[in-house]
Amino acid sequence: SWRNPQSGEITIRQLLSHTGGFVQGGFPGPFQSYPNLRAAVDAVGEAGPQNAPGERYEYSDVGSATLGAVVAEVSGVPVEEFIETRILEPLDLSDTHTFYSPDLPWASRMNPTYSRLRPGADWAQYWHPSREQAMPFFRASGGIYTTVLDYARWLMVWMNRGNYGNGILVSEETLRMALAPAGTRGYGLHWEIFSTASEEGGLPSFGHGGSDGTLAIAMPAANAVALIFTQSRGNSVLRRFGPMAWNALEPEEG
Repeated sequence: SWRNPQSGEITIRQLLSHTGGFVQGGFPGPFQSYPNLRAAVDAVGEAGPQNAPGERYEYSDVGSATLGAVVAEVSGVPVEEFIETRILEPLDLSDTHTFYSPDLPWASRMNPTYSRLRPGADWAQYWHPSREQAMPFFRASGGIYTTVLDYARWLMVWMNRGNYGNGILVSEETLRMALAPAGTRGYGLHWEIFSTASEEGGLPSFGHGGSDGTLAIAMPAANAVALIFTQSRGNSVLRRFGPMAWNALEPEEG
């Protein structure tokens, strides 16, 4: 479905760096209307990107979903199974899951999520743990449920240059490629790059934010990570959290 003039030249690297030309919410139809991930990505390929590929950074769930479908195609197993067997199990991230149901034994530990339309407006609950997940399939642009501690352990693997005790998750070459700015915004390959390395051969500060009011920052120079999970969309605290974490934990230059 991607072998056409509008989508055929888009690269994996462009999808990883959010420069594939897709806008956020760029699916032809509502995501939950598709029967599975492959059907959604096929529809994306047939429709093509909204902008010229490779010209600019624009964060888009389309790219992440497509990468998930590619992983499934190459590995021969669903992308959520690949994540579970190749990442979660080896790293012993036992509090991280790719599916949610209120009947699961850990469901009682889940938090509701809130949103507000504008600053100062009232908060409204838009999801509660008593409800099933909105998507009928793993969407690859989200859909992972985890804890602050497991997320911190995930960041530490990257800070340890891919080593996790029993093996190597990613090679040094791949890790440095992922943590190098790939576009005009300073975004890497599915990582936000917050600051440059403080010393030659070191790693930059990196991490990622989330739509439900989350932010994770890894600061290799300080051997520290900082995370905040607010479970709330439209929360201005995230704009203050990053600078507070850097000022408190990052070593002063010079």
